[in-house]
Amino acid sequence: MKTPLILVVGTLAIDQITTTRDSLPAANVKLTGWHTRFGGCGANLAWNFARLRQPHRFFGYLGGDGGAYLDHLLLAGAEIRGIKGVSAERTAQAFITTDPAGNQFTAFQPLDVPLARFVGDLEAELKSNPPKAVIIAPDVPERMLAASRAIRSLCPLICYPGQYTRHLGADAASELFALSDLVFQNASEHRAKPARAKDLTVVTDGANPVRILSGDTDQSVPVPRAPMVDPTGCGDAFAAAFTQVWLEGGSPHHAAIAGIEWAQRCLAVAGSQSH
Repeated sequence: MKTPLILVVGTLAIDQITTTRDSLPAANVKLTGWHTRFGGCGANLAWNFARLRQPHRFFGYLGGDGGAYLDHLLLAGAEIRGIKGVSAERTAQAFITTDPAGNQFTAFQPLDVPLARFVGDLEAELKSNPPKAVIIAPDVPERMLAASRAIRSLCPLICYPGQYTRHLGADAASELFALSDLVFQNASEHRAKPARAKDLTVVTDGANPVRILSGDTDQSVPVPRAPMVDPTGCGDAFAAAFTQVWLEGGSPHHAAIAGIEWAQRCLAVAGSQSH
């Protein structure tokens, strides 16, 4: 089977990654480390697809301070011709703190793009470079919904709302999930807004088994023990490898195994674009 072209719709961000010896959640923590890395879930997916030699194209926005980020993605082999510059804005920022157990707190400041521009740019991208599948990475709810509506029945739609799950209203979540063939969530997100995609819902839970929900079935895939350096970006790595195998016709079980293996590569290094 020919490997399909995947369009990634999402964000680029500069990650400010910190650690704490305190247990999260907590009202006040003391930081023990600080590292700046390239991130943003959409860009992380594109970076992972490049490493997996998966044909893809990335659609997103970069601020006027993002020249070094483009060089970084090019060096990795990511397809970046769909990135739009917003010279007057600063690239999105993520502030991520991890405790000794691997729990994380993330604060995210998105890059502001008018919704009308976003929709127009995305529709032009879909028309000029028709993909075989689209994955919508975490973004502000208005943009995730607009993207899902623009795609509709055009091709398989994969939804990965991530940290924005809690910002989705009930109606918006229902619409987004109903339009999606595959949804990725972590256990906390699934408890907050339980998704049921048209085909598969995949729920990760750190070192606990991965759940694959389809129809009335609930399948578990165990996660082998692995050393942890930094969990930042592991969900993105999992989603990329799972998507690749699933779109090539692999079973959800084998896709989950591939996702776990790739996520543990990410877990073993600092940052989301270092493995």
